[in-house]
Amino acid sequence: MADLMDTMNEAIDHYEKPQHSKSPLPPHSPPTQAPPSPNSPRPNPNGCACCQQDFRRHEEPIMFQRRLYHERCFTCTTCNIPLDIRRANEHNDHLYCPRDFASIKKSIRCAHCHDEIEDHVPVVKALGNYYHPGHINCYECHTPLDDRTSFREHQGRVYCKRDYRKMTLPKCRGCGKTVEKEAVSSKELKGKWHVSCFGCQTCHASFPDSTFYIYDSAPYCRRHYHQLNNSLCRSCDDPLW
Repeated sequence: MADLMDTMNEAIDHYEKPQHSKSPLPPHSPPTQAPPSPNSPRPNPNGCACCQQDFRRHEEPIMFQRRLYHERCFTCTTCNIPLDIRRANEHNDHLYCPRDFASIKKSIRCAHCHDEIEDHVPVVKALGNYYHPGHINCYECHTPLDDRTSFREHQGRVYCKRDYRKMTLPKCRGCGKTVEKEAVSSKELKGKWHVSCFGCQTCHASFPDSTFYIYDSAPYCRRHYHQLNNSLCRSCDDPLW
């Protein structure tokens, strides 16, 4: 016999910074990038993505594109101006302001159709490539993705938010559907259950007193547990204990 646990909510949901040439680049020419130095520091997963140095104890790093930066390092690779996180752009692990990124985009081609992506077209970045909006689809449902679509990458494939949740979230042992919010679990039970699905696996009755019996890692009411355990009285058909 085990006590029903409280329901719980399931929450979904290096490079070395290139040195710039002393002479300024033309405003519309694509900026050049310095080749990596053989003495470049190794990537630091807990440090700044630009300088690879650790953050000080009370320093608040800037999170951008799932990477962390020092405030002093969050600057445009070309012109070195400080970047606004709302208007910053990233290309090949380099940061750019909107003006310099517009120059970079002139050399960006869609990985699907191989045509250039024009300046006014929003870029969809996935799997290390760039795409026109709608030129990359969810692997599961084939819905076209654009810059306004929430999607996730997983094992070299792209999924829309709905299919990613379906694939990664636990499944209810009662109905087999995805458990997104409230779930019931117990140390003795294997897996999770929707609150509405959690009941005796024979008669489907709920457990109003928060007490249930476990047989083969599944919940049962008192009577059907004893029935499975061959512990019903042969005379009165009631449980022996």
